[in-house]
Amino acid sequence: MASQLLWRSTIIFITSLFLGP
Repeated sequence: MASQLLWRSTIIFITSLFLGP
């Protein structure tokens, strides 16, 4: 399912924002 891939991408994106700037 594409949903899992989207969920994983979202987690990576949020983690990047947290670790981030």
